Amino acid sequence: MRFEPFFERWLRQTIEPNAFSLNTFDHYEVIMRRHLVPAFGKKRLRDLTVDDVEQMLIAKYDAGNSDARIRRIRMVLVKGLHAQPTTPLVRIDYVV
Repeated sequence: MRFEPFFERWLRQTIEPNAFSLNTFDHYEVIMRRHLVPAFGKKRLRDLTVDDVEQMLIAKYDAGNSDARIRRIRMVLVKGLHAQPTTPLVRIDYVV
């Protein structure tokens, strides 16, 4: 699955109905549209690497984004990726 359709579905099915306020949903959507989709939209989730994420965050910092904005971008990305356990950036240890 590609990044953009997955994150769009995650945003609509998980964040929108469970957000404490409309501002939360709006904030996540803005981060997704302005920062994450331009960087990773066409990329397959399974092909997304830690290096891809680090390079995007460094580029955002170099473009003048504040530390707080970069932390929020990363937070939205991590939350979304945790909804996709096959992503190489998410490690889940199962206890048998």
